[in-house]
Amino acid sequence: MTMAVTVPGPPLDPAAEEARRWLEEELSKPIYHQPPSLLERLWQWLVDLVNRSGGGALPPWQALAIGLAVLAIVIFIVWRLAGPLRRRVAARQPRAVLAGEERSASELRTAAQERAASGDWRQACVLIFQVIARRFEERDILDRNPGRTAHELAHDAARLLPSLADGLRWAAQQFDAVAYGDHHADERTYRALLELADRADETKPNAAERTGAAQFAEAGRVSGMAVKT
Repeated sequence: MTMAVTVPGPPLDPAAEEARRWLEEELSKPIYHQPPSLLERLWQWLVDLVNRSGGGALPPWQALAIGLAVLAIVIFIVWRLAGPLRRRVAARQPRAVLAGEERSASELRTAAQERAASGDWRQACVLIFQVIARRFEERDILDRNPGRTAHELAHDAARLLPSLADGLRWAAQQFDAVAYGDHHADERTYRALLELADRADETKPNAAERTGAAQFAEAGRVSGMAVKT
């Protein structure tokens, strides 16, 4: 005797109400509501252009050539806009002033002068700010810290050189904007940074602040030795 086997599953002929519910659930999925991307719209436009050319408006090869030319122009515009956008994003992410830089202040200054002589004001400005940072280290105004950002340098140095506080903050803004942003440096900016570098080199640190900073650094060094012991 043969027994019928019932396979569980949805009915193959659902009632009207259930079929409507299934359809609403399916159409409510996000995939049906996502707008087409720019490239998808361009591609659809190109396909429509070629299809319309079949009616005699344009030869298919000519329609395709026009479409590809327009697509190339759009891609070029997007590529040109992406560069400044990347630089603006980078400018909002501060980086170290002397990361990977081992040259002395004198060597950096010579390199800056060479860049300035060739009209490369952007790199000349970057190098002059690095001169300021390196000289602070060479004069023991700041400890050697390859990870120090421009604004951290301005903040730390201003405590010991308060008369340069405004100039250092301005210089830090220029460094980030020129090195990582889309700001175009010029000779005027370079000369102002060069003058600041000379003033910083001639300015003596505040004795009281320097004593406090030295005591803090020494306390940190002793504490570190105690932990190791």
